[in-house]
Amino acid sequence: MPRKPKTESADPSSLSRFLGPLDAFRDSLRKATAREADHGPDALFGHALYTAGGRTPVFMLQGLARVFRKLDLDDLNAADAELFDRLRLETKIVEDVLGQIDYWWVVGQKAAAYKLPRPVVAWAAQRHVEACGAAVTWLSAREWTPHRYLAEPESFEPRADRFERRLRKVDWPGAKRLRSAWAAFFAETLADVESAVDALDLTKLEEGLHEARRQVRWISVYAAALGGQLVLDADTPAPPGWETYLAPEIVGNPFNRLPEPGPGDRPLHMPAPLFYALSYLIDRLGRLKDQAQWTHTLATALEDTGSAKGRSIESFLGEAAMTPEAAAAGAATLVSDVLRRDRLLARMAEVVEAQR
Repeated sequence: MPRKPKTESADPSSLSRFLGPLDAFRDSLRKATAREADHGPDALFGHALYTAGGRTPVFMLQGLARVFRKLDLDDLNAADAELFDRLRLETKIVEDVLGQIDYWWVVGQKAAAYKLPRPVVAWAAQRHVEACGAAVTWLSAREWTPHRYLAEPESFEPRADRFERRLRKVDWPGAKRLRSAWAAFFAETLADVESAVDALDLTKLEEGLHEARRQVRWISVYAAALGGQLVLDADTPAPPGWETYLAPEIVGNPFNRLPEPGPGDRPLHMPAPLFYALSYLIDRLGRLKDQAQWTHTLATALEDTGSAKGRSIESFLGEAAMTPEAAAAGAATLVSDVLRRDRLLARMAEVVEAQR
């Protein structure tokens, strides 16, 4: 299908939004490859990539691919759609395996910090090593890195380079069209997330609490990844009674510093207190999810290793232990307070709709 003629020039900043995190991930791969450690976690390529900051750029790329795949733009053809689908899938694979490295590293640190038996610490360490091995396998299988079975190693083109080559061929929309499509996408996303969270059973840890956090977190990821298309209005006062959402650790969170608009950008404006409330919700749901997950995992480790028979996980963790039921109750309260009582996503949607 032929492309429709445009009345404005293409937006080079759209391409740069993709190339920035793509370059950042390539840099993380280079740092991991150049590691000098000969023992310990830093000797593992997967852990070195994790500590070199490899997870954030692929998360941003995944968010960008999700946004551009769903934008209502006549400019993007079937080949562009296939590119964004492929980019979303490939970066999700990498983000997932790095997420497993992060998870097992944290579990091991918790096991040591709370003085669980040595077999438990070793159990977590072994799973961290396995996660690092899985990362290496996936990175080579998906051709982000070369592998030993290449028929022509000298002609190997890493996946990041292939993505860049294809991204440079996209006929990117102009700033005006991008803003209009972004406003429609953002408003629809806010409504969809609210409906999705309302439908979740928060008594379930993975399909409920964890999924609720995933849903609301994507809003923040989209805003950060599509740098310059959303700016925070610090002059708009917060609604009455929102002091909880304006705590210094929330306002000062580096994830709440969105990229500055470029010269050609036409950003949407969002009252900063609404974005801070979103950050608060993501943070608190994450704390509940993480605490319940590693409590359960360490309890499983005690059982699997046969360590400290007769002692419960609560006897080691004390008040830090979190049952799934307690996490679910906390999540239900958060969702009720932030999304229903204070109408956070509805307020955000109203702000966006007013600018369409």
